[in-house]
Amino acid sequence: GLTDGLRACHPESGVYTFHVYGHGSSSNAQPYTLSIQPFEKYDHFSSAALNARWTWLRPAGARWSLTERSGYMRIKTGPGELNFNDTTSNVVVQRFPTANFDVRTSLEWIPSKNFHEAGLVIYQEAQHYVKLTVRYNDGTRNIVLAKRKPGHDFSYYSESVWPASNYPVTYLRLVRHNAQYTAYVSANGQNWTIVGSLTAETMASPRPGFGAWNGTVDNTGVNADFDWFYGIPAN
Repeated sequence: GLTDGLRACHPESGVYTFHVYGHGSSSNAQPYTLSIQPFEKYDHFSSAALNARWTWLRPAGARWSLTERSGYMRIKTGPGELNFNDTTSNVVVQRFPTANFDVRTSLEWIPSKNFHEAGLVIYQEAQHYVKLTVRYNDGTRNIVLAKRKPGHDFSYYSESVWPASNYPVTYLRLVRHNAQYTAYVSANGQNWTIVGSLTAETMASPRPGFGAWNGTVDNTGVNADFDWFYGIPAN
């Protein structure tokens, strides 16, 4: 309603004045109540406790920590994957106050085996998502932009792949506008380059977040360190 529209139009903090008008000569003696919930666009993972906005897709056990590396969300990859079977537990998501949004993160990690993968995820439900990740494959690191629509075989999954830099830190950004998703990467988190875009099947309640997984039954964990997560409404 009103508050959703305000969040979309005025995502920044400030002082705003609201005027409420009746229709024609009608009057209403009942008072109006406007409730505005604060929304923090950054999570710097500076607390030892995970912010209540976040929810794990499945219990992640001890494969994550906010204290092993101060100021980072550390996720250790484990068995499972997101591409087809959707068995990974190491993905954390949040409800967002607007349908369209711009989400970003700083990811630091050095994957070492095929199908080690980490990055941003926009998740609707099992086998229905969009992701922007860094994946290791045959000795190289790649940027992967992919989507999965509901279905029961691998043909429902599609992806585009580009070479990633050899630097351990990768800045990832995904902007959702209705069914359109635009992916960006950056070397510094400030100057962004578009790497690709896709149109995905409608998600009624998409939840943005991030995660890391092995992509196979391999249990050799690799630390994926997320320095921060940033999200704002997008027009």
